[in-house]
Amino acid sequence: MGNQNAKRALSFVMSMLMVISSINFSLVANAAESDAARIIGFDALEESVATQSLPIGADISQLTLPNSLKATVETVEEVEVQKAVEKEIDEAEPEKAEKPKTGDGPAAKEDVQIEETPEPEAPAEDTLEADAVAEDNDEVAEPASDAAEEPEEPVAEEQAEEEAPAEEPVRQEPADEAAPAEDTGDASESVDISFIDILFPAIVAQAEESQDESAVAGASATVPELTGDATEVTYETVVERQVVYKSVTIENVEWIVADGQSFDSSVEAAYVFTPVIKADYVVAATLPTIKVNIVNANSKPAFEKSQVVDGVRVNVKADAGVFPEGATLSVSKVSLAEEQAVEAAVDEERADNKNVVESYTFDIKVLDKDGNEIEPDNSKGTVKVSFTLEEVANVNLDTDVYHVKGEVGDLSVDKLDAEEVAATTVEAVTDGFSFYTVEFTYNNLQYVMNGDTTVALSEILDTVGLSGAVTAAVSDAPELFAVENTRDGWMVTAKQAFDTEQKLTVTISGNEYEITVTDDEYQLSIKGESVNVGSDCSGDGWSYDAALNTLYLNGFTNNAVGYGINTNIPNLEIVVNGINTIDYEGIYSSESLTISVLGTLSVSTVGDSSYGIRALGPLTIKGNGTLNVTSNGEAAITTESILTISESVNVNAEGKSNGIMGYSVNLSSSGTIEITASVEYGIYSIEEINITKGNVTAKGG
Repeated sequence: MGNQNAKRALSFVMSMLMVISSINFSLVANAAESDAARIIGFDALEESVATQSLPIGADISQLTLPNSLKATVETVEEVEVQKAVEKEIDEAEPEKAEKPKTGDGPAAKEDVQIEETPEPEAPAEDTLEADAVAEDNDEVAEPASDAAEEPEEPVAEEQAEEEAPAEEPVRQEPADEAAPAEDTGDASESVDISFIDILFPAIVAQAEESQDESAVAGASATVPELTGDATEVTYETVVERQVVYKSVTIENVEWIVADGQSFDSSVEAAYVFTPVIKADYVVAATLPTIKVNIVNANSKPAFEKSQVVDGVRVNVKADAGVFPEGATLSVSKVSLAEEQAVEAAVDEERADNKNVVESYTFDIKVLDKDGNEIEPDNSKGTVKVSFTLEEVANVNLDTDVYHVKGEVGDLSVDKLDAEEVAATTVEAVTDGFSFYTVEFTYNNLQYVMNGDTTVALSEILDTVGLSGAVTAAVSDAPELFAVENTRDGWMVTAKQAFDTEQKLTVTISGNEYEITVTDDEYQLSIKGESVNVGSDCSGDGWSYDAALNTLYLNGFTNNAVGYGINTNIPNLEIVVNGINTIDYEGIYSSESLTISVLGTLSVSTVGDSSYGIRALGPLTIKGNGTLNVTSNGEAAITTESILTISESVNVNAEGKSNGIMGYSVNLSSSGTIEITASVEYGIYSIEEINITKGNVTAKGG
């Protein structure tokens, strides 16, 4: 009985080991170490949600602010896959699946039949008593009689038995008369077996099956898969990292008024609401917005008509008296000759650094009640024309509206000040009607990479100001730099140093974007266009002195996608005179940078991961002018080294994560420094903050 209890205990321990060994702890670890999901795009809001109007005095609760948003996320997941592994087989080695021969009998057959031996019947009490007497008289059992009844084993097993030392006879102890063996054994067995059955019924069943199988060991064998070249193919489980794109719904979305404004419906105004994403995602896309107009419900345009041509809705509205009663709107496509003439005229007006992705041209007219073409009476009020189409919502593209006047052969072009009034609608004030062209463009894009380096394509896109899921990427010189879509995402590798300008073509949402890739040592990019830093040069609102390594700004403006100024020139100085404005992305330097503010420079960014002014080396801001920096993404002013604000410059910095940030921060300007952060710290420094003079105000989130 003691041996039986020991066996049951050993079975219990083995069962526990089987359970523990069946747990895949690598999956648990992988789950904990999985990369955070990146939101790379949001589904467009419905037009009725993206643009809303409320009458004066309405409550904010009357707005439709979605509680959830649909987005596309990018994750890097670790998955288990089966991979085939080939192993060469020694032809001289006998196949493991062949059953060895036994004794002098015939050769083993492939199918082995095993006779079932019926269980012996329980002995009668007389027999048990006789056995007990026999055990008293003979203390040592005879193993030879048992061996005679053993079935014949394979030759290999007989050889192993011959080499092993012979076992000593087992002494049989007499049974305890007060506690018969059969009674105690039955009770203990029922308790132990039922306990194991309750805890591990499947394992008990499996153990019983294993015992049955062990009784016929050698009767069958698993034959490995063999190839024609005498190799054994096995399969092993490996863990691979894969980039996965999926559509998710983000719940519990809150909406706040952008730019820190307070919502006030008591007067006519316009507000932009942006969502707060509380879920555990890294946002790498432009957030959707809801534009809200507070309007006087009693004031409506006297004329408002619209038509849809080629999927584009064209809308014209005007104040009372601008058009006579009964006036109608006529919108039509232009002929091929007209389209070519209009495009040629627009090409002359378009900036050189613009790349056209899509263009639409229409002939727009207003007719009186008799069908005659008429022009607006601009002395009576304002006329606005708007275009609604999906391309307007593409954050990678700029929308430009041109009014082309005259007839073919004698055309003049006016670029209108267009404004996005809804997620997919752009509107402009005009003074008449004829040909109109709506273009979607992007600025010249350039990226500098060193030879023998590998860079994630996502990093390149962030630098040039593009966002969205990449579906294709092609290098025009793969021998110089190659593009590959790996398990970790798209990667760009410079195979060697090169001094030419090459093209990297990237496809996002069906649109192709060309990025100029160079390997020059020093670069200066202004409004997305590369500047030859080897000689003096100038442009609209800027000039560069190569000998002094100084960039002068005077009346400089930039509101296009990408950084206004992007450089890797060490110790570059930017001197600001007059009034200057940089929107969308600000100033970036991978080296040390000095900004001397003698006039006014206003920087405002829109990207979720953008900085107003950023330098990787020491950053110095000085002068006696005014610097205004607003960042809707990260810090307004930041450096990974020492930040110094000195002399008498005035600085207003409003950041989202932090106001200003540096490894150490030194403030010694006698001017006014006002710093605000909506989320974290007004001033953030890893090492120290030194304020020696001036009027400094800092507020954190």
